[in-house]
Amino acid sequence: MKYTYSKVKLRNKYLEKFQKGYLNYYKSELKEEDLKEIEPGQICNLVDENGNFLARGICNPLSKISFRVLTFNENEEINRDFFYKKLKRAIESRGLIYPDNEVLRLIYGEIDMLPGLIVDKYGNCIVVRNTTAGIEKWMSTILDLLDKIIRPEVIILRNDSKVRELEGLKLYKEVVKGKYNSPHIVNYQNLRIGIDCLRGRKTGLFLDHRENQRIFSNFNFRNRDVLDAYCYIGLWGLIASKKGAKSVIGIDSDDLAIELAKFNAKLNNLTNIEFIKGNVDNYLNENVASRDKLFDFIVLDPPAFIKRKRYLKKGIKGYYFINDKAIKLLKDYGILVTSSCSSFINEFEFEKILNQIGLKNGLLLKILYRGFSSLDHPHLWQLNETNYLKTLFIQVICKKKYKIN
Repeated sequence: MKYTYSKVKLRNKYLEKFQKGYLNYYKSELKEEDLKEIEPGQICNLVDENGNFLARGICNPLSKISFRVLTFNENEEINRDFFYKKLKRAIESRGLIYPDNEVLRLIYGEIDMLPGLIVDKYGNCIVVRNTTAGIEKWMSTILDLLDKIIRPEVIILRNDSKVRELEGLKLYKEVVKGKYNSPHIVNYQNLRIGIDCLRGRKTGLFLDHRENQRIFSNFNFRNRDVLDAYCYIGLWGLIASKKGAKSVIGIDSDDLAIELAKFNAKLNNLTNIEFIKGNVDNYLNENVASRDKLFDFIVLDPPAFIKRKRYLKKGIKGYYFINDKAIKLLKDYGILVTSSCSSFINEFEFEKILNQIGLKNGLLLKILYRGFSSLDHPHLWQLNETNYLKTLFIQVICKKKYKIN
């Protein structure tokens, strides 16, 4: 029997947005009277003002984004079989990109037209996150399907993102299958890495830097001094350490991160690396003032400085500050690997900040490599927030005779 879906009208002036393939629609773009009888997370049809079908998806009147597309096919029912096909297709597509990898992102929300759903695989453990009310209604079905498709030993729900509160959802964490022990050890970037999928950041590891770290691993670190700032569990520094660096210093303000970083150094029998709990800004300031320690490589991988558009100016100042200090701590021909994960600043604006720093300090800076998120974190033109990660590998090539004040 065919199910009858409630209808939500898209205002005519936003039809062009629909024709461009956008997947999310704000409350102001919909006829608000249609939302009055809709329950948070209800499956509805998006129609034009004449009642013509446009898409089927999740509707939530409590959320600023009130409609999220699941399918453009009017004949596609939203049921267990629908989610099975979506999950299976997404997981198989990752197998084309990273075959035989035990650590990768399997499901990436709107990119796989499963809005709000994230599934990361760490060996025999999968970690599931969800931030939308519609997916929450189907969560028991989705977990059962993931279990049947992937057959992991452990399944963890990390539903502790505050974004859930915007959808009227509670925050919680839960091991829903198996017995989980921390640190959970996986093979990643030619290292043995211990992570904490329950207490660590995101789902336990930042997987979006896979390609950038692969490029980083190709450099000659032998007898070089390396600084890994905002190191989290130490991956950048561990890569350099294993590749023969003379010394590596990793800094992070988080107790758990430093604990895991030290564990990972020991796990890989690396003795040329030191992890320090501290404030990166203070460390950079103090070293610029004293000039006691200069580095051949500096990695800056900070958290997002611009989480809302209104913080744009403040965030740009933050990026300028840390990169300016870092460049002053580089040895001649030293290399800075610097990143921004703020979607509110694009790659051109980020490069402009670095160029301004070079000009201010009388330096010419050479861009060796431009990096973005890894292949299991693809971009969608219609979702600017998926194009969030920018990474630059920059080398100081010479000092000019003058500076710009």
